[in-house]
Amino acid sequence: MSPKQWVFDPDSGGVKIKESIKRRTEERIIRYAESNLAGRYTKLNIRFRSQFCYVDAYIEPEVPDDDWPPPDFPETREQWD
Repeated sequence: MSPKQWVFDPDSGGVKIKESIKRRTEERIIRYAESNLAGRYTKLNIRFRSQFCYVDAYIEPEVPDDDWPPPDFPETREQWD
């Protein structure tokens, strides 16, 4: 039998975040993003799960206007081979 080993697990334990704290935290994140990160994201998604807060910032990919599609770009999937 092997000896027991202590391992840190951030998913265990913790306290669920209260609604009032969720609202305040979300407002602070939005204020910070608007003042310090304006123009660097198109959408923010803030969500809470148990004792964790997740922030996702979305951007749109840049597609070149002048060179798209390239001249040899196939029209159908069958033309790829």
